[in-house]
Parts: sequence; structure tokens; C-alpha cells
Amino acid sequence: VIVKNAHGFLGGHEYGRLPLYGGCSVFYAVIVLAWFGILFFRKDFHHPVHIVIAVTATIGLAGSVAWFGALAMANASGDANLAYRLAEALSGLKSLYTAAMLLAVALGLGVTQSTLESCTQWKIAIVTGILGMSTVPANCIFAQRHILAFSDQVVLMASMPMVLMVVGVACWVFRALATSMRRCKELNQAEGLSKFQRMAVVIVLALLASLAIFVMQIIDKPGGEPTSSASHIFWSDGAAQINYIAALAMLMYLWAPGKGAFLADSYETTVNDGEIEEGEELKGSSKTNSKGGRQIGQAEELDMFVVGGEDDHDILADDVDEEDPAKHGNGGPSADTIGARLAGAE
Repeated sequence: VIVKNAHGFLGGHEYGRLPLYGGCSVFYAVIVLAWFGILFFRKDFHHPVHIVIAVTATIGLAGSVAWFGALAMANASGDANLAYRLAEALSGLKSLYTAAMLLAVALGLGVTQSTLESCTQWKIAIVTGILGMSTVPANCIFAQRHILAFSDQVVLMASMPMVLMVVGVACWVFRALATSMRRCKELNQAEGLSKFQRMAVVIVLALLASLAIFVMQIIDKPGGEPTSSASHIFWSDGAAQINYIAALAMLMYLWAPGKGAFLADSYETTVNDGEIEEGEELKGSSKTNSKGGRQIGQAEELDMFVVGGEDDHDILADDVDEEDPAKHGNGGPSADTIGARLAGAE
């Protein structure tokens, strides 16, 4: 005997998620295609931050499609355990990578620094890993809450680790944003400063929306009228997806590739034909830039001028007047030679 609803094997509290994730998949596809199109047409302005955002959006698209596929399979056959596991894994990966993306961007990746230090990368990996583990109890409880009717105490206790980790990661993100803003002010980079300020606003709005959604999920208790399944689906899945897609789209618009606010265009200086220009930052050794100019390093600057010493006589021996050697103080530095450029220093 096969028992199923008119629409298929999915229960009433689950069937509404099928069109929800179908619509979310369409929105994800639109913003992902738009982002990759922007990267293609502005390929001369790529930075690591743009690749990080692209990977985050792609994972979100994959997770939404996986949920739609799992629900469709379950509705058609009544059995889709493997598909559900894949969808859950992609959802967890999206959360982890989103946290890592926010931390990397807030720390100034591609804006105030070209790469993150290895120690910082390990810190991000460890923190996001702990964040992922902290979400497991809450996800399990909320997934089964309308079936097993857990008490409010159980729901709150399961959610506490996740809430604490989210607060900790948010504090790190805002601290990193403050540091990046201060760095932009020191460098008089108004556009970079504006981007970080707007990013802070987007994150605050997303966090406030997430807090409201979480409160509504707590209030959304099992039971109630038959129409409550639509409300349950919206608060458990729909609102969170809408919040995430909106925040991701705003970050994409904010960090779109272009001139002015990124490292290669704003924070590096080179020497070309003897003049300091914007392009590359000063290094400790001399290099040749792409325009044929030579880069001045800190060590080379120290040796650029003769300031006196025991080697001064040897370097400028050709300049000693043989008829009147006393003018040079028996080979020592004189007022005529101090400050003269070294031979070969161009």
C-alpha cells in the first residue's frame, strides 16, 4: 500500500520548500552569472577578494539547487537520503565560506594588503571550523522541531553555542573593518574607506535581520492552524535565504572590480624615470618595474649618498687634487665630497 498526498510523498510542512528553493536557485543563478560576467569584462582588475566572492556565490547556488533536487526526489519517490545529506553538507559549507569571506574582506584582502599572512589564514580556518561545529546542534533541533516538539529550553540550549560563535566572529569582523578604515585614512584613500564603511552597514543590516529571523524561529512553535505550515517554511528557510541573497548581492555591487580602491591601483608606488609614482610599494631591494623604471628600496636609499667614512677616499680618489691634497683632509671626507652621489647611483 502506497500512501501519499495529492502532490506527492512530501508532507505538507515540507512541500512548500520545493518552490521556495526553486525560486532561490533562479536568483542565485542570476547573481552568479552577473558576477562572472563582470569578472570577464573587467579581467584586468581582478584581485583575490573577487575570487573569494565568486566561490561563495557558487557554493550558495550549488546548495540551493541541491535542496531543490533533494525535495523533488523525495516528493517523487519518497526516498532521497543521499540527496538530503549532500544539500545539508553544501549548506554548512556555505556558512563556513561566508564567514571566511567576510573576515578576509574585512581584513583588507585586495585593498590594504595583497595577501593574508599564513598565521591569519590558519586563524580564519580554525574559527570558521568551530563555527561550523557550533551550528550542528541548532540545525538538528530546528530541522526536527515540528516533528518531535522539543521544549523551548532544549531549543535555546542547542542554539547557545551557535549564537556565541556568531557574536565572536562578528566582533572580529568589525574590529578588522575598523583597522582597515584607519589604514585607508592614513593613506588618504577615500574610495577604499567608503567601501569599508558601506560594507559595515551591510553587515549590520544583515545581522539585525538574522536576529529577527532567529527570534521568529523560536516563536514559531509546533502545532497551530493548518495554514501555519506556510509561516513555518517562511521563517525556517525563506527569510534566511532572502536575507543571504540580498546581502550577497549588495556585497557584490560594493566590491565589483574596478579602478581606484584596490591594491594595484592605490597603495603601491614605483620610481619611473626618477620620479615616485603610484603603482607599487617600496621594497627593501631595487627592482625594475613594468614601465622600465627602477624601484628604489630602503637599503639602496641609505647608500645613495656619500656621508663620509673610511671608504670615502677610495670611492672618490679620482677627485683628489694631487697638487693640494690638504683640501681633502689627507683622504678624509670634505665639505666638497659629503653629499655627493655615489658612482653608478642613477
